[in-house]
Amino acid sequence: MTHALASLRQCRALPSGLHECPTSLRWLVVALIPLSVLCGPAWADNGADCAQSADVDLAITACTALIAKSPASALAYTNRGTAYLSKHDPTRALSDYTSAIQADPQYVDAYIGRGAAYEQNGDTDTAIADYQAAIAINPKSALAYTNLGNAFYGKKDLVGAMKYYDLAIGVDGKFIDALMGRGRAYEDRGDHDLAIRDFDKVITLNPHYENVHLERGFSLDNKGEQDLAIAEYDKAIDDNAADEVAYNNRGFVYFKQHNYRRAITNYTQAIKLKDKFILARINRANAYNQSGDHDSAIADYNTVIELDPANSDAFTGRAQAFDDLNQRQEAIADYAKAIAIDPKNARALNNCAWNLYESGQSAQAIGDAEKAVSLEPNESDYFDTRGHIYEALGRRDEAISDYRKALQLDPKQTGSDEGLKRLGQSR
Repeated sequence: MTHALASLRQCRALPSGLHECPTSLRWLVVALIPLSVLCGPAWADNGADCAQSADVDLAITACTALIAKSPASALAYTNRGTAYLSKHDPTRALSDYTSAIQADPQYVDAYIGRGAAYEQNGDTDTAIADYQAAIAINPKSALAYTNLGNAFYGKKDLVGAMKYYDLAIGVDGKFIDALMGRGRAYEDRGDHDLAIRDFDKVITLNPHYENVHLERGFSLDNKGEQDLAIAEYDKAIDDNAADEVAYNNRGFVYFKQHNYRRAITNYTQAIKLKDKFILARINRANAYNQSGDHDSAIADYNTVIELDPANSDAFTGRAQAFDDLNQRQEAIADYAKAIAIDPKNARALNNCAWNLYESGQSAQAIGDAEKAVSLEPNESDYFDTRGHIYEALGRRDEAISDYRKALQLDPKQTGSDEGLKRLGQSR
């Protein structure tokens, strides 16, 4: 029996410029608010510095000077709050946005900024309340609607997210952040064509908008348009040659095309750009495994385990390498570690069961095999594994049923076909 690799997961980039591999994607769409120039040259200089975003520390200093001279300046508090937010200091940002609201309870930008600070602080529900307060004051704020969409997206509420992205786009059909957000939501919903349509609109408005080619490539890949996805990742890299995620995702497409050499080259570049990019190391290890270079694969898995000892995928992958090297006991030990970390790791459960079966320990194997099937009931390999174990345990009828199910899911499952023949049965 040939074992499939552990599931590979793609990584997407946060529009803030940070790159993560989250199960859900949330981002902030808050810009520094330009500060009106106050009277006098000194005020004008501080006003300009307080309003710019190129030098955040300068902005904070200038805004602080303005606040000292005008303690009721909602504009200055809001800009300083946004500067603190860009430094990932939500506590100070919250204080400044609150002061801005106290100075001017109708100041929409302060509510939007404070909502973003609450989100950065992990309090999404309170953030939603602030965005809604902003909309109550200004029902035409595309930014407030967009941030509401982002907040609901972060809560994995795609219906809520889509509602507010639609409202934002209804206010301003060219509001790029709303189009990007809706595109991501469409993609998560499985509507690849609608996602691509929104990303196309963004590209029409700004061909080099941050991460738009990365996101469009992701949608094209999920749609099965692998060559077009690679071309889109090429554009993402042209826009930002230091984007490790674009290299990782392009490598992933090459991997699916069985072009392991190019996959490894792309993963290697991603790792050069970010040495501790765990997903790229796992992906490269998987590519090494598939290309037959198990020693290099094990070296990468070892590095991942050193960086993240609780990474179930790394133990699963390393076990696969040991498995391919016929180091059965090492493989079983690593599968067991993967399962201990993640009891719902179906691939590790299945492969551990298969190795126990091959070692003559079918009684110990059946529990893991049954769990794997219950977790992923559409995986042919898992029924094949359980069928073999049932056969070894003398549970003939159950073995026949599993072999037939495996072949129903994958007519090319030769192990199950042979099992049926051994039991005097046909498909």
